[in-house]
Amino acid sequence: FTFFKGLLSILLMAGFSDQVFAQTATITVPAAATTTITAGGTVTFTATRSGNFPGTGNYFFDWSATPSTGVSFNPASENAAGLTTSTTVATFTQTGTYSITCSVHQSGAATVTTAKTVVVNAAMNADSPSNCNSG
Repeated sequence: FTFFKGLLSILLMAGFSDQVFAQTATITVPAAATTTITAGGTVTFTATRSGNFPGTGNYFFDWSATPSTGVSFNPASENAAGLTTSTTVATFTQTGTYSITCSVHQSGAATVTTAKTVVVNAAMNADSPSNCNSG
């Protein structure tokens, strides 16, 4: 009996760990791995999950940025039963380099996180020296 109990425990653990490692999430943005825009601009992000999460209920997609100031998301989070993708529009009001993250989880399951980089440059104005022609 002890042998079968131990074997059952190993099989259950192996089955559970396959589910945990099969979970993935990816973020897609315009073609480049790093997106460069000017302050005041927006970027549309889509996160897609794949694999079976071992939790129950709705899937949650939560968007965040590091640093957190100078960027807002619309929507910042979504959740629904069977949800496989989430799309958000990020608006960047300050210059800097941002790591955009989407965390995906299901109640009772581990969280899978994926990230992309956005570089926000200052907007050029008409009085900028680089816009003057000398000669």
